Amino acid sequence: MGLQDEIKAFNEEIMPGMPAEVISAMTRAAEDLAGSDIVNRALSTGDTMPSFSLPNIHGQIVTSEDLLSKGTQVISFYRGSW
Repeated sequence: MGLQDEIKAFNEEIMPGMPAEVISAMTRAAEDLAGSDIVNRALSTGDTMPSFSLPNIHGQIVTSEDLLSKGTQVISFYRGSW
């Protein structure tokens, strides 16, 4: 199932049972994201990733430079489960 199909299924199955204020907040967030021009700012395959600093699971700040000094990096984004 593609992303558009998943979104359609979500809208048809889940949203009717959601409170109006939740739907309103989700709609505003989607509109803000669509108007943010994020698609034109996103990295593409082969682009160089910008440097970053983030806390690890222990709360210690780790930088991309520190990680790169140890070898190749693979970045994975996990959105969790809702």
